[in-house]
Amino acid sequence: MIGLVIDSRESTWVRVHKKGDRLRVDSYGSCPTPAGAVQNGIVRDPADLGAALKAALQPARFFRERVAVCLSGLQFFVRSFSLAGLKPRDTARAVRYKVAAEVPIPLEDLVVDYRLPPGAGEAIMAVATRRTNLQQLVLALKLAGTAPRVIDIEPYCLLRAATGHRDDGRRATAILSLNRDSPQFSFFLDNILRFHRFLPAGNGVTGGEAGFWSGVAPELERSLAFCRQEFYRTGAIRVLVTGIPLPPEIAVTLENQVAEPPVYLTMVEGIELSPALPASAATELAAGWTTALGLVRRRR
Repeated sequence: MIGLVIDSRESTWVRVHKKGDRLRVDSYGSCPTPAGAVQNGIVRDPADLGAALKAALQPARFFRERVAVCLSGLQFFVRSFSLAGLKPRDTARAVRYKVAAEVPIPLEDLVVDYRLPPGAGEAIMAVATRRTNLQQLVLALKLAGTAPRVIDIEPYCLLRAATGHRDDGRRATAILSLNRDSPQFSFFLDNILRFHRFLPAGNGVTGGEAGFWSGVAPELERSLAFCRQEFYRTGAIRVLVTGIPLPPEIAVTLENQVAEPPVYLTMVEGIELSPALPASAATELAAGWTTALGLVRRRR
């Protein structure tokens, strides 16, 4: 299986084989994303992106393998609600109409995926995005000579990357994906994405570190405070960070809010390396391929 992550600066991939309950990484790589081909989680130039991916992936002969894809920064909406008394055959349509009434996407351009609650009386969790955004991504992949079996969103990829076999992922977890183009805050409880927000990065692309944090830091604090109030009023919240390191003063502020220090994603449990890979690959993978490793840990 191939896990492919595309963002505005770089595309990364890993190739894995399942070995019992563990995954073995056979190869991995990356290539620059053409300038302007991906902007704010939207594929703007499918032809340019497809050509770059084809040139990078063709030597690895990935074209007959299952491919799971994550478009970093893909704009999506999360909603939670109950729909009592529905017949199973009516659920998909009812969820779609319910989400359409709550998000700023026309019904004809709406794509919805949802997760049924594990118990009676609990809420359905739905994720929605624009069909046109997905079509642009699929077109780029088709031009690259491959087709995705799965398109996933970054927060769940990062949660899986951080969740080992000794941790079922049910504890309260905030994930900070701090890349310059589209920093994100995600909050999970009981392995369900309860809250998600793209953080305003100020002048993060052109204004340096100070410009980036002037927009991100206040929204981080507000988002954590909101999740504490709405979902998890007592107990520590685990904060996982990937991307740009937190400045010390912001890390201390967050620690005071959540009752434990933030943790950087520097390893992925349950992943083995092929004997053909150097020992240094483990550190390199953890540093730059975290999302891709979480992507291939999907159970379906």
